Amino acid sequence: METTVRNIFSRHLITVGENQTLLHAEELMNNHNIRHLPVVNSEDILVGILSKSDFIALKYVDSRYTGRYVREYMSSPVKAIKKN
Repeated sequence: METTVRNIFSRHLITVGENQTLLHAEELMNNHNIRHLPVVNSEDILVGILSKSDFIALKYVDSRYTGRYVREYMSSPVKAIKKN
C-alpha cells in the first residue's frame, strides 16, 4: 500500500505572514513546538518557508534580529506538491 501526502499532512497548518517580525515567527515556533513555518502573503498564498535553523544561523551573525521581518529571511521560492 502506498502512502500519500494526504495520509500524513497536517490539516491545521500554522503559518506566518511575510510582513510579520522574526520575533513573532519565533514565538509561533516555540509555542507550537514546530521547526518550519510556511510563509504566506496578504492573500494567503504560499510564498516561502522559514525554518528554525534560519534563526540559529541568524543569531550567530546578529542577536538583534527582533526588528527584522520574515520576508527578509524566508527561503523562496518554495515548492509544493499535491496531497494525492
